[in-house]
Amino acid sequence: MLSINTSRLGLPQYFLFALLLLLKPLNAQLQLTPLQADSSSNFRGISALSAHECWVSGSKGMIFHISQDGKKIEDCSAKGYEDFDFRDIHAFDSETVWVLSAGLPAVILKTTNGGKSWKEVYRNEEDGVFFDAFDFWNEERGMAFSDARGQALLIIETIDGGDTWQPIPSNQIPSVFENQGGFAASGSSLKTFEGGKAIIGLGGRESTLLITENYGKSWYRGFAPIDQGEDSKGIFAFAFIDSKNILVVGGDYRADSLSTDCISISNNGGYSWKVTQESRIHLKNKYRSSILALDAKKWFAISRTGASYTEDAGKSWKEFPFYFYSASEKEGTIWVSGSNGRIGRISILQEKSE
Repeated sequence: MLSINTSRLGLPQYFLFALLLLLKPLNAQLQLTPLQADSSSNFRGISALSAHECWVSGSKGMIFHISQDGKKIEDCSAKGYEDFDFRDIHAFDSETVWVLSAGLPAVILKTTNGGKSWKEVYRNEEDGVFFDAFDFWNEERGMAFSDARGQALLIIETIDGGDTWQPIPSNQIPSVFENQGGFAASGSSLKTFEGGKAIIGLGGRESTLLITENYGKSWYRGFAPIDQGEDSKGIFAFAFIDSKNILVVGGDYRADSLSTDCISISNNGGYSWKVTQESRIHLKNKYRSSILALDAKKWFAISRTGASYTEDAGKSWKEFPFYFYSASEKEGTIWVSGSNGRIGRISILQEKSE
């Protein structure tokens, strides 16, 4: 990636460099097909199954199954959970799905019949518990995390397909700052990768991250160069390109236009991070709550303030007026979810060369 020391550039040259980056064309266009479910719910949970099907979840206990490219939208909400905010959802297929709630009481529900019925597989009513995200390595093994109570994060795991969940002993987890938490904005502040790797992102005083390579038996604590220092700032989402190359996004959700560093990349598995000059220029004053790595060079970042897309690993970006919280991708199609029951299906259209 190009790295430029702008202190050596005169002011006109610096702006010329920025202009050249902004004018660089992309080879593809993104086309959004808007969809609408219950307008009273804000959808932060989304899990794509294919280019034609996904699941979404959100406030007021709402859970929807979208299929047939969005032509079919089914309300699969669990009865008795109308006051819950399901901010994360994970689907393995059309029948097997889990949802995770934020706030108290904290619950995880599971269905094995496509939402016809749900089973409560986890409940926690302890003060201070607030789950931010969960993710799965496979159909048997998964992990979820809650904000810290004191200096101890609550991290729970399942090894039996999400039927039971147990806390990882706190003495195996590094201490964090007092009552430090993550963000349940998109269900992406925890991501797993094959072989037992997982990464967790936090915010507030520091953009802290925790990495495990062995399903949570041991952890490394570090930090990423993402906006930090206030409760509204920090890490919001990760995306794995592969086990070594990882993207992270975040910023300041209260004052998004004041965000400075909202994206960073690691090339060594999350143990060190860098911000490229191109991305700093293009994404200045932007906050992003979700990030996807479509491949090694094509990245898609989104939040309620807009979307950014690159085809050259962040050297140039294009902005799109897509205003959603969360994104999930399968088979080259991006599904997004947002406020007031809004869902979207984004197709990537390759432009024809003349």
